[in-house]
Amino acid sequence: MRPVTLKFAGLRSYRGEQEIDFTDVNLMAIVGDTGAGKSSILEGLCFALYGVCTWNGNSGKDLITDGGDGTLRVELVFRARGKTWRVTRTTSAGSSPPAKNRLEGLSDSSDVVGFQAVNDAVQQLVGLGHKAFLRAVVLPQGKFQELLQAKATERTTILKSVLGLDELAEVRRQAAAEFHRLAPQLLELERRRAPLPADPAVAIADADERLSAAAAQVEQLSDLTSVIILARKDADNAAQLAGKYRTAAKRLADELPVDLADQYASLIELDTELAGEIAVAERKLEETEGEETRLKTFLAEGDLAGTGVSGVASALTGFEALRGQLAEVSGQETELAEEKAALDSARAELSERRIGHADLVTKAETTAAEARLAETAHSDAETKLSQCRDLLAVARQAMASFSNATAALPQLRQALRERTSDVADADQAVKDAKTRLDRATKDLDTLQRKNSAAHAAGESHPGDPCPICVRPLPDDFAPPTTAGTEQAKTERTQAEQETEAVGAELVEAQNSRTVAQVRLEEAIKLADELCEKRDSACSAAFEALGAVDFALDDETILQEVAEQVRRAAEARETIAANAKAAQDAMNDNDAYLRHTDPALTQREKALEKNLSALDRRKEKIATLYSAVPEPYRSEPEPTDAAIDLGVEKAKQRKEELRRTTNRLATVQKQAKLLREKKKGLAKKRDSEVGQPATQLNLLVQTIATRSAAAAELIEMPAPWGRPAPPSILGDAQWARDVLTAATKIVKGCRSAAAAQDSQVLAAQSRVAEALATAGLPDEATLEERLTNARTDAREAKRDRETAIGQQPLCAELDSRIAAAKPAVESLHELDGLLADGKFPAMVVKRRQRALLEHASRLLRSMTRDRFAFSADFRIVDGHTGQPRDVRTLSGGETFLASLALALGLVELTSRGGGRVEALFLDEGFGSLDSTVLGDALDALARQADDGRLVAVISHMRDVAENFDDVLLVTRTPGGSQARWLDPAERDQLVTDELAAGLLS
Repeated sequence: MRPVTLKFAGLRSYRGEQEIDFTDVNLMAIVGDTGAGKSSILEGLCFALYGVCTWNGNSGKDLITDGGDGTLRVELVFRARGKTWRVTRTTSAGSSPPAKNRLEGLSDSSDVVGFQAVNDAVQQLVGLGHKAFLRAVVLPQGKFQELLQAKATERTTILKSVLGLDELAEVRRQAAAEFHRLAPQLLELERRRAPLPADPAVAIADADERLSAAAAQVEQLSDLTSVIILARKDADNAAQLAGKYRTAAKRLADELPVDLADQYASLIELDTELAGEIAVAERKLEETEGEETRLKTFLAEGDLAGTGVSGVASALTGFEALRGQLAEVSGQETELAEEKAALDSARAELSERRIGHADLVTKAETTAAEARLAETAHSDAETKLSQCRDLLAVARQAMASFSNATAALPQLRQALRERTSDVADADQAVKDAKTRLDRATKDLDTLQRKNSAAHAAGESHPGDPCPICVRPLPDDFAPPTTAGTEQAKTERTQAEQETEAVGAELVEAQNSRTVAQVRLEEAIKLADELCEKRDSACSAAFEALGAVDFALDDETILQEVAEQVRRAAEARETIAANAKAAQDAMNDNDAYLRHTDPALTQREKALEKNLSALDRRKEKIATLYSAVPEPYRSEPEPTDAAIDLGVEKAKQRKEELRRTTNRLATVQKQAKLLREKKKGLAKKRDSEVGQPATQLNLLVQTIATRSAAAAELIEMPAPWGRPAPPSILGDAQWARDVLTAATKIVKGCRSAAAAQDSQVLAAQSRVAEALATAGLPDEATLEERLTNARTDAREAKRDRETAIGQQPLCAELDSRIAAAKPAVESLHELDGLLADGKFPAMVVKRRQRALLEHASRLLRSMTRDRFAFSADFRIVDGHTGQPRDVRTLSGGETFLASLALALGLVELTSRGGGRVEALFLDEGFGSLDSTVLGDALDALARQADDGRLVAVISHMRDVAENFDDVLLVTRTPGGSQARWLDPAERDQLVTDELAAGLLS
């Protein structure tokens, strides 16, 4: 992955949009003050690729700038796998607008949308997860040494990802997935093939033979069955006819009653008696209904004329309503006349006050303008007083700060002199200790050379060859002593320990002197800055107040300015009171005009509305009076006298209608009783004559119907139908005729049944003869044998069809099993070979060894052969020859080891066509001396010469001297800004940094 352009907005200290173009840039520096926003560039790069920030791996909401629009937007164009891509991400502090995650292929038309989908695609392109990316490509502050100090399992995971071995894991995963997908399918194919015949052709031939034998037997038994079926059919037909004849005779005989004629005679007698009683009731009802009609006609004619019951009631109600409304209308006329007079008077007063309002407005505006001028004068005076107080306070504070800073300088200079003296003493002590160590080493070497023969024989025994002349040593041989050697070794060891101790004291003294020098330089710089501030503050105070004696207190110095404020305040209060009085008068009059005019208009509209309502009410009274029936209206207009006379007439008519209504009720009651009597007689005639006669007729009809059905079976004439028109006398004669015919039909049915019994016996004889000829005991045996033969034929046919249908299936399954089985076995073998304990583990081990070899060469080059890597990522110290834990290194040594490891990882991936084409280093150079810094930068320059992008981030601006491409990050009140420096600007930046260091 190599960045091309990075565009972002709303990122931490960057409020406005920034775009950084990395095209044609290989080795670059990003410089700026602490907190300017250098590391935020790495945050933007990491958020674009993985959608998270570097320090906690959470969403990018923590990166959103304060004071912006609440939205972070990052767009990164980068090259990976030979193509150019653009990833765009946004996130907001709230829920709107929604987050955006999109990866577009600028070299093709690919497009990926969604947080997880984009992350998966980026990881596939870059070849690194988020954590591995922060340990191998982007090394932020505080995370630079994580790859160096990671656990073995974590380093293995990183190396797998960077070296592309995660693709082997993906291959293994896909192989396992494909195996688990295909293996069940192969098992299913084998399961389906197991129950099928081994050779379908043999099964087909066997089924053909069985089918031929079964078909011949079925044909023979079917012919015999046909003969028996015909005979049985004849017997069944005869038996069915005999049964029908007997059933018809029995059902018809059971239905014939014995007392039918007597029942009809009783009904005829009762019907004659009830018909006479009904005729008498009908004559009385006719007379009563005539009187009822006359009374209803009288009342209806009154209703039509408006003098009926409802008309009288309406007239009385109308008269009562008219009496009350006439009184109310009179009172309303008086009230409305008084309201009109009051409105005329108020309208005249309103006109007079409107004329004088213009003068009040003019006076209020004039006094208001004077008040504003007075307020401005007072505000200016107060502002000047406040400014003068602030200037005095700033000047006094600057003078005090400068005095305090100057007072501390002698003590700091004395401390620097003392620390310089301590360094000189410690340096002399180191020289003396080294002299003693050299002397002790020389003395030990002299003794060891002098006693070399004794040392050589120190481990010899009697009889051993002499280490000098090779002759056997005598039996009484004893090793010679080496006097003084042990004492010399002890003295050299003590000298070494003393040298190491005074060396540590020298380093501590040098560090203390450096700290004292830095403190003195900072104090001098601070004193200079405070001196400038003091002079500036005093000049500002003199300009505002003239010659100022700072020995006086602030109130004395500001007495004249404060007096000006007091006089302006008094004038402001007087003028403001006059303006308020004029404004209040104008407001009161304006309020009166604005309130009174609408109120009068509203009252005038209400008066007009009430007058209209009064006219409408008078019209309504006239309409109500005209609605009263004319017989009760004695005058054309409604008056109290006319209403009294109309009420009297209506009451008289009401009494007449009451008497007529009572008589009508009596007549209607009598008519109701006669109707009920007539209805009761008719109901009795129906229940006691009509319904029994109907039941008898139904019985006779049933006998006639069944007689006709039975007669049709034996071809005899059926009884006649019911005579028309219906009468009880005709029905009685019809019943006698039906009974006579039914008796004859019963006898005929019984004779026909006996003839059919003879035909049944003849058919049964034919069946017995056919079974005896075939050698079968009975029909059940014949049916059993035929069923078995047909079953054998069906089974043989089914087996033949099954074998024919299975023939292509067997061939297809055999072909698919032969094709799938080798693939499944190969996938299973590939899954086992790619397990972590086998091939990938071997590759990681070999590549890790290559990584450490290259990283060791780089580390030796940068530390002048002092440090290298051991096989377990520990550090081999060239002074002792022993491995050390990486946590025992100093800050600068840890930085160099981490850098060597990171550069080795880049080199390793490039050898195998890897995907790490960029390296970002955030800080770390401040802990290196100039020599080691140069070696580290040379190593980075070699990486850039190979076409990679190498970016170094540092707050030390003089680092820019070593880079052709420098990106300067500055922080302004409007947010951070990043821009490329041209060569002249870069040189000026370095010059200014050096000058600042010398001046401090």
